[in-house]
Amino acid sequence: MVSHECQFSKYCEPRFADSPWTESSPDWLALDGELALYHLARTVKAGVGRLDLRPLFASFKAGGSDAVPPDLMLRVFLVEMMRGRHHPK
Repeated sequence: MVSHECQFSKYCEPRFADSPWTESSPDWLALDGELALYHLARTVKAGVGRLDLRPLFASFKAGGSDAVPPDLMLRVFLVEMMRGRHHPK
């Protein structure tokens, strides 16, 4: 059980939601098999993987609902932006 003190303290670690798919999930593997070797999504994933995202993760505060992992959201944002989709429709 989380202590009341930690639950509302700015010194607690933020919680991030688990992704519905892992890289070993059947759905992930099926989609991965459909992507070209040099697909934009693969390039973005590799690029974001080289970044130091500690400041981004540290910007999240503890409390409230579990947040979507910021590295995942950054990858989605970059792919959409590079495809010319600048509005979240």
